[in-house]
This record gives sequence, C-alpha cells and structure tokens, in this order.
Amino acid sequence: MHSVESTSSKQNREEYVKQITAFAKEAMQKTAMQVSLRLWNLQENEEGKLEHGVNRELLELIAKEFSWAGVEHLEANGLKGIALAERIYLNQDVQFAWPDLSLEEEDKTGFCYGLRHQAAILVDGTVLPCCLDSDGVIALGNIHKNTFSEIMESERALQLVEGFSKRQAVEELCRKCGYRKRFDNPYSS
Repeated sequence: MHSVESTSSKQNREEYVKQITAFAKEAMQKTAMQVSLRLWNLQENEEGKLEHGVNRELLELIAKEFSWAGVEHLEANGLKGIALAERIYLNQDVQFAWPDLSLEEEDKTGFCYGLRHQAAILVDGTVLPCCLDSDGVIALGNIHKNTFSEIMESERALQLVEGFSKRQAVEELCRKCGYRKRFDNPYSS
C-alpha cells in the first residue's frame, strides 16, 4: 500500500485506498483469502519508537473504511498491526532496502522466512522463494513443468532453506536484500 506515497493528490490517494479496501472486503465475503494491507515504510526516531507520520493520512482513510479507531489506537498501544476485520489485517514496519543485484553486498549473514513460510509464483508459473524477487532472479522451477513439491525439494531450494537455518544467505539476491536484517536478533525469528 505504501506505493500510494507517489500519488500526487489527496483525492487520488482516497480513491486508491477505497479500491484496495473494497477488494479486501469483497475477498473476505466471497473467498477464504486473508488480506494483509502492508505499510512497510515507517521510520524509527532517536528513541527507537516508530513514527506513523508518513502513514497518518492513509491510516485515517483505512480507519474510515473499517470503522476503526485509527492511528491514535496504534500509537497509544505501541502496535505495528491490527485486525481490521475477519481475515483483513493492517501491518506496518520499518522501511528496508528491496533486493537489488546492483547493490553492494554487506555480508552473507541473515535469516529469512523465504521457502520456510512463504513462496511466490509469477504469472508465468515461475516459483520463487519470496515476493520481493519480482524479476525471478531466484527461479526455482515452474509449476507448469514440475509439481510444487518437486520444486521445494530441489537442490537450490533446499540449500536456500538450509543456509537460512544457519543464518547464511546463500543466494546473491538475498545477500543484497535489507529484509533479512529484520531477523538479525536470533530470538526474533
């Protein structure tokens, strides 16, 4: 959802939020789908507290759509996320550097839930360890050619999971992704 920041006018931002919340509500009514509205663009202040300022307008728009108390509720309770409705969640977190092969590698350590709790499938059937790999750099296989189980049991997939179990990023793209740093504390994963 934080891509709305690039939307120039308040009217456009309101329409953007209304379309997303309408989809979420319809998905809840017609499917068993879970919807996570993600705002991963928070900043931390000097005391390490999260600043909701950048999201304040969006949160108020979302609050209107779901009859929810709003940003004051999050701030008063120190929350990053809440359930807005059955199977519709709002999640916020600090901004991170998206994976980019042109970035410098800092180190090879890190942890990620890629393939452990999540995977992504591109429209062409390419299976990836996570949705942040939108270019298919870590293509593990294709569901049109192999079963999902076969792909998850491939050597490359197993090495990736084993690497993260040892807090090692074995794939170059993973080493250039800031998301893995969220789990630097071994007790937070």
